[in-house]
Amino acid sequence: MLNLTLVLYLQATAGQRMLNDSGYERCLHLSDRLENIVSHQRNRMWNDSMARDKGLEELISNDLEAEQGITAKAMFGGWAWLSGGHLVCGAREDGMLARLGKDHDSWALQLVGVVPMLSRGKPMAGWVRADARAFGDDEIRRRLISAALAFVRTLPKKR
Repeated sequence: MLNLTLVLYLQATAGQRMLNDSGYERCLHLSDRLENIVSHQRNRMWNDSMARDKGLEELISNDLEAEQGITAKAMFGGWAWLSGGHLVCGAREDGMLARLGKDHDSWALQLVGVVPMLSRGKPMAGWVRADARAFGDDEIRRRLISAALAFVRTLPKKR
């Protein structure tokens, strides 16, 4: 980052005047400030993208309250619910994640507010992300959770 800032500064001042010692010092100072700003923004973006949605967590917890063998824990910067050690669903500020299983998600993808879960820009087969339009509808949210539970319970328990 320092070198890029220095190069940009030098290019901007080329032909206008010779870079003296005070100009070089100012460039270093600006470079340090820019590095701090970029670092702060990067950390802020990371923290913001990993923010929890307590309201969604409460909705899902209430929906899963009567289910046996469900555990919950912090995961992926949000809150996750597991059965037999397998992720059933999750809640983060950016929506609800549900694991419906490969070739079992087409019905959900037809719903408004439900899209394939992306990992590194690629869709994950059998995983969907629901935004507030979907998880805010009790019937849709419960249907997604029920389908995720049904699929995950077909998997062998993790040790």
